Amino acid sequence: MLNDLGKKADILDNLNEIKKIDKSGMLELQKKVPEFIQDAIERARNLVIPSDIEIKGKKLKYYNFSQIIGVGMGGSAISFDFLRSFLRYANVKIPVESNRDYNLPPYADENTLVVLISYSGNTEETLSCFLDAIEKGCPVVTLTSGGILEAFCLKFGLPYVKLPSGLPPRASLPYLFFPLLIVLEKLNIHPSFEKETLAVVKVLKELKDELKPETLIIDNLAKRIAICLYNKIPLIYGHTFFDGVAYRLKSQFNENTKILAFPAVFSELNHNEIMGWEAADEKLIEPFYPILIRDPDEPPAIKARIEISRDQIILKKKKQVIEIMARGEGVLAKMFSVTYIGDFTSVYLAILYGTDPTPVDSISLLKSQLAERTKLKEDIQVKFDSL
Repeated sequence: MLNDLGKKADILDNLNEIKKIDKSGMLELQKKVPEFIQDAIERARNLVIPSDIEIKGKKLKYYNFSQIIGVGMGGSAISFDFLRSFLRYANVKIPVESNRDYNLPPYADENTLVVLISYSGNTEETLSCFLDAIEKGCPVVTLTSGGILEAFCLKFGLPYVKLPSGLPPRASLPYLFFPLLIVLEKLNIHPSFEKETLAVVKVLKELKDELKPETLIIDNLAKRIAICLYNKIPLIYGHTFFDGVAYRLKSQFNENTKILAFPAVFSELNHNEIMGWEAADEKLIEPFYPILIRDPDEPPAIKARIEISRDQIILKKKKQVIEIMARGEGVLAKMFSVTYIGDFTSVYLAILYGTDPTPVDSISLLKSQLAERTKLKEDIQVKFDSL
């Protein structure tokens, strides 16, 4: 599985050199994920959800939901992608939708639970949707560490989970996802997810010892995958409940490693993307490296699609592929085991490139320029003050 990088790969086993590159300690945050999950659940257990709240003559009713719309961007939206996939395979019979926009869809109404996540509390798309939800009479629950969104909740007495500040949003996935399960419990949408969350913590604690920086390349799956991906563009192929996971891995390569990466999902990719492997000029394929997310309990049709695609099509163009096998008991544990492996991999690959994984300069630049050009937050604040 190892590319021939010579001595360059040895940096992944040199803790002092790793610390010089990973200046803000992203790897240390990865090691703390199991503890973050437990803390996130405890914080959410303090949430009190009223039966209803009245705002400007509109009564927000916290019962009898026909659907859930999750509002967020980046890692916040991925939390809802995870929730949608998990609930579908956990047989929870209420639709969940991720909303990555400035406004809610027109069918959102008083029977739509709107859950808004902004780690900073200042994400402009999320703030805009907050106002839209109030105007439509949608019951609202929020997860945030502070900012304008917390001020909104405090003004109206709306239920929200207070998150710890100071983390890069992408490292706060435990705080952005697991409180959602407690919200569903408190709203009587599902009696308990304790068994599933315990399974996640168990498998991640086991994986931590394998993936942590102290574990040498020979025994460290994430380091070995990172070496394979050096100077390559990852193509992450998920399936079933790994659709959101594939997108999460793509995003981590973008933000941590600062490289392009692309996700796709079986069996949809068999109806379009698979044709890209027929490129007449193999130079068009050479930069790409496929990562197949696998599951020991794959449905037979999905298993057949993956293996035919791998053996009869992809491996005719590539010498090898990467396969990440999910671990743990149950859907949620499998989802987070692959996520955890991918998160570590993205950081180790950044280190191979000599790139500090934490800064996101292009995102910061874009936000700064938007603030100067649109003044949207000022407009939102004016609307908020008028309520």
